[in-house]
Amino acid sequence: MINYDPKKVRTGEAIIVSITGSGVAFAAFPHHPDEDPETVVIAPRYMTRFDVRIGDTVEIGFVGNYPDHIERCPYRAVAVYKKIDFLGEQEVASRGRPITTERQGLDARVRETILRGEVWNRSYMYGEMFGTAYESLTATNNEKARYEAVGGIMLTMHNDGECSMAKIYGPSKKNATAVYYAKDTQTLMRSIMGMDPDEGDTDGEME
Repeated sequence: MINYDPKKVRTGEAIIVSITGSGVAFAAFPHHPDEDPETVVIAPRYMTRFDVRIGDTVEIGFVGNYPDHIERCPYRAVAVYKKIDFLGEQEVASRGRPITTERQGLDARVRETILRGEVWNRSYMYGEMFGTAYESLTATNNEKARYEAVGGIMLTMHNDGECSMAKIYGPSKKNATAVYYAKDTQTLMRSIMGMDPDEGDTDGEME
């Protein structure tokens, strides 16, 4: 017996932004950089057909979340139709196939670029990887997915201990206004704030 009204199912593309140890995934719908994204939770049973990682784009069917969870995450997935590879010249619906060579190549290029020693945010890295600036107001779904994929790779590097991350918060802002990545904390602080790590507190957050 299904626990939702099939007539209320909506479809859309979302970017995987986190996967818990139990296999529960959280994805974000495309959004303007100045706005908080709307999120959707995806149960492990819907993820087993695909080799999904942080930064991947999936096409899903979704409905409103349960009342006791809706404040944390407004939507829940009731189906995952396909994983979409936007990183090549054509969209490819990957049904259980290995990670594409295009995605493997992007992972390697982002890692190599960060470890060179400069400081990067998602927009700068997008321009470096694809040779063009990211324009959020006019971006196609393809460009949005590439942009989110670049951000997902850098976040994964940080979570895996491969690089450092700095979050910058504006006055009275709950969410970070900017996020920067570099190979180590010393590089971040010298570049962003013009100081060494032992010079005192900052208005940002270093991880």
